[in-house]
Amino acid sequence: MGEVPNSEDREGKRLCTFPDVQREMQKILTRETQSHFDLATMEEVIDRWCKKEECKFYAFVSILRSDLDGHKDADNVISIAEDVIINRVCVRILRMIQANRMNIPGGTPNYSQVMADYKKEYEQDESWIKSLFWPYTKKRQDPVHQPSIELEIKAIDSVTGDALPGARIYVVNEWVSTTWKDGLVDITLLAIDVTKQDPYEIQVKMAGYTDSLVQEVSESGTYTFSLTPE
Repeated sequence: MGEVPNSEDREGKRLCTFPDVQREMQKILTRETQSHFDLATMEEVIDRWCKKEECKFYAFVSILRSDLDGHKDADNVISIAEDVIINRVCVRILRMIQANRMNIPGGTPNYSQVMADYKKEYEQDESWIKSLFWPYTKKRQDPVHQPSIELEIKAIDSVTGDALPGARIYVVNEWVSTTWKDGLVDITLLAIDVTKQDPYEIQVKMAGYTDSLVQEVSESGTYTFSLTPE
């Protein structure tokens, strides 16, 4: 979704890099049957994700790296912040693996529970860190989430009207998910301020078909993309 400024702009060392994620997910990333990453670009892609997730973390907590370094319990706080980023990136990796493998004959891993566990842990840790820097007056029962929009994407054959499983969803030129057997997939994106930000540009692609038209999306809803056989 475009180039992201290096997280070191937040005035300090990176919280997470490819080797950190590799240690967490080594067996999945190195298995012989892995087909979700091009080995030549895997490090580059994951390191870019690390930078993106760091930016999201700093935006959510509303602090700089210098704030982390200056905390009275800096070592522990930074350690937990590093775990947040690793867990965030792991969710991205598992989401992409699952979408890919479900569309390969015989490949049907289901990482839903693992993703949920990673997500629950990083949300709790993130909210805890935020509470250290921005005290609140009433008890928060649940993690605070950034506003988001929920999209249901449907891919169909423009000639037959049939659903297209395995079609790839691109948001601002970045592949984010793949349609399931019924040609549908749900994705969540951060909400945008339409008065200040451009809408998301979404396109669907699939082998053997001409790429769909680009649709601009800024709110929750169901969006259908028609692909024409080549």
